[in-house]
Amino acid sequence: MIATTGDANVSAIRLSRRLRTLYRCHREFFQAQNELGLLQSVCETLVAGDEVCLAWIGYSEDDVEKTLRPVAKAGHHLDFLDQVKISCGESESRRDPSGTAIRTNEPCRINNIQADPRDSPWRSAAIAQGFDSCIAVPLIAPDRRLGAVDLRGALRF
Repeated sequence: MIATTGDANVSAIRLSRRLRTLYRCHREFFQAQNELGLLQSVCETLVAGDEVCLAWIGYSEDDVEKTLRPVAKAGHHLDFLDQVKISCGESESRRDPSGTAIRTNEPCRINNIQADPRDSPWRSAAIAQGFDSCIAVPLIAPDRRLGAVDLRGALRF
């Protein structure tokens, strides 16, 4: 496919916006007073653009179900996190992108939630909230899996 000038302009604008967001997150890292404050600031920065409707960070619990507990969140549709139970264990809710990212140690991206073939509680709730796409990135420490950063909205990859 040959890119047109309009496509190139849109791509350049999108790249510029993402670089500004990265810079703001980087700045928050150095200005943070504590861990939870940093995580909350990062979530708020991520929803400041027009692509991300909901940004949240979850930590893996050491319970039987391997529940993912939200520790920071920002954006619209925050009740989505109350509607679904997300885990990286063996339950049906583990099919959520965040659970998948944690289990595989790889980002999990869904370009079109409506067309995703998996039938799960998170997918139905995401469609009801109007989320088009999502990406979850695992938070990994050298000795363990910590959790995930999850973005939902109208993301264009």
